[in-house]
Amino acid sequence: MKHGSKLLFALAALTSGCRGLLWDASSEGDTRVAGPDCSERHCTLAFESGPDWSSYSGVSSTSGALSDALGLSLGPAIDVCVNAAVPSNCPSGALIYDRVRTRAGWLGGASIPGACWIWRADATPEARAPLEVSVFEKTFTLGALPTGTIQISVDDFAEVFVNHSAVGSVGSIFYVTSAWRAQNTLTAMDLTPALRPGENTITIAAQNGPYACDSSDCSYAQDPAGVVFAGTFNW
Repeated sequence: MKHGSKLLFALAALTSGCRGLLWDASSEGDTRVAGPDCSERHCTLAFESGPDWSSYSGVSSTSGALSDALGLSLGPAIDVCVNAAVPSNCPSGALIYDRVRTRAGWLGGASIPGACWIWRADATPEARAPLEVSVFEKTFTLGALPTGTIQISVDDFAEVFVNHSAVGSVGSIFYVTSAWRAQNTLTAMDLTPALRPGENTITIAAQNGPYACDSSDCSYAQDPAGVVFAGTFNW
């Protein structure tokens, strides 16, 4: 795909929900792999949350820390929304948890409108939600001396890993104030120390908190969960 065609594709994507990155199309169809934007001596590769990330079950934690261990492969991540109005850029086709009384929350992705709130592929409004874990993973090929950053917002807790090394966490499954802040503001993390030339695997493990009801059997309709993020690599 020529660079000019990519720009036209990106402008069209920005008009629809939370889709906004540039994507390469191969002879076999849309590969959902972001293409780097390169000048003579510099390349930038942007990424964002969406169904192009693989989703897995994870190991539930009561200690406040998650691992990047992958559980059962569940398929592509799915777009999720609390209801049709939350977040404000809820995309067409997203899973609607349908918590209709909720009119606030999930504001953290507002400044990265190209990124979608996502969750594990087997989520349904009726499924059990408290302390459930979703793990998302994707591999990127980078050039020499790579640097990178990520911005992330989550309901309720997430840890970010680069090549199996933890680089930061945000939110809480213990403290409501921290969890509320995590879903309504973006937290920036530096990925650079764990990056290397060549293939780099980014893993995001997220866990839902137990805040929405007094039962361990709350559904996602009662206790929504999701994570939204975007970032860039440079080399």
